[in-house]
Amino acid sequence: MSKDFRFGRRMPLPSTLQIRHELKVLSELEAARKKHALHDGLPETASWDDIGLFRAQAERGLAAKAGNP
Repeated sequence: MSKDFRFGRRMPLPSTLQIRHELKVLSELEAARKKHALHDGLPETASWDDIGLFRAQAERGLAAKAGNP
């Protein structure tokens, strides 16, 4: 990371390659979140917390059905 002066202080500035890499990672994470949300029947704007809660409830429902034949 290169150093530059901002507001009278020396601050690390990310390189263009680092910024591109971080944007690619963010894009892939968002695509995965959308894919998992749609697979579970949730809206594509559902957060990871919503997806986890939905899956936990589904697992509890399946466990309850398996315990009561």
